[in-house]
Amino acid sequence: MRESRDFAATIHKGIKVRTPTLTVYIRVLPTDEAGLCKVGFVVSKRIGNSVIRHRVVRQLRHIAREVLPLDQGCTVVVRAHPKAAHVPFSELYKDMSAACTEANFAQAKKKMLEHSGCTCEKKK
Repeated sequence: MRESRDFAATIHKGIKVRTPTLTVYIRVLPTDEAGLCKVGFVVSKRIGNSVIRHRVVRQLRHIAREVLPLDQGCTVVVRAHPKAAHVPFSELYKDMSAACTEANFAQAKKKMLEHSGCTCEKKK
């Protein structure tokens, strides 16, 4: 994912899951727009210098290939927190897996509410 409008749509319309090292936004696309999953990463200068930021992005990209359902039509934005630069790979993997699992449950709940006709979803 490279265009800012894709990032903005995912952040504003997607499901947000926050972990200690990451914030993950997942937006399932309508069936007419569905294709492969697009993933974008946001790693600011607060993380560290260029070498550290690129290391974090490489790690997140590797994790995304294993954890995310890349064959489903969705867009995902992964925002790294400053703590992400100082944790081992295994903790980043654990946080990304947990975020994706939680987002799938939230997506299923949202679909159930839509099908039942209820528009009253509690906000956290």
